[in-house]
Amino acid sequence: MIEDIMTSVIELEGKDYFLVSEINNYVYYAEEANPKNFIILKEIIDDDEEYIVSLDDDKEYDKALALFYERYGEANV
Repeated sequence: MIEDIMTSVIELEGKDYFLVSEINNYVYYAEEANPKNFIILKEIIDDDEEYIVSLDDDKEYDKALALFYERYGEANV
């Protein structure tokens, strides 16, 4: 019997991305057609509503990427 595995998929700039991981408030997505195309977004809560938004700057991107490598090592993404 094959189990259905639910995963989060988002569309961004006409491309579909699937959820790779969540660490703290960061969410890591890879493009379905080209998994090496990797994006990092963050979850924020504003007025009891949850949103996924872009990172603030390169420094925050580096921090989020460091958290990913800390958890998974130098895995190919």
